[in-house]
Amino acid sequence: MRKANIVRLITYSTAVLIPILAMLNCSGWSTIDGKVSSCIIDGEVFREFANACYGFILLSAFMLGLPLILYLGGIIATTEAMIFLTTKINVKLKQDK
Repeated sequence: MRKANIVRLITYSTAVLIPILAMLNCSGWSTIDGKVSSCIIDGEVFREFANACYGFILLSAFMLGLPLILYLGGIIATTEAMIFLTTKINVKLKQDK
């Protein structure tokens, strides 16, 4: 497996799995106040991140998934640009030697 494919795999899985794990960690999210009631791993950072993820999913539900599509598109574009730029820099460094 090439290094670029490994970077893609790690970046895409991290960007998708961390919000899912944050939402699975907490339960009892209320649409009225936008807050979770309890978390397995309890901490202010974990609660706020879960609140943001649940709010983002709620917003996406009313906007036909457009925010989710933009989120995934932004992750893909950023990762591909990073891989492209690092490849160009490595080629240039090899040519300079």
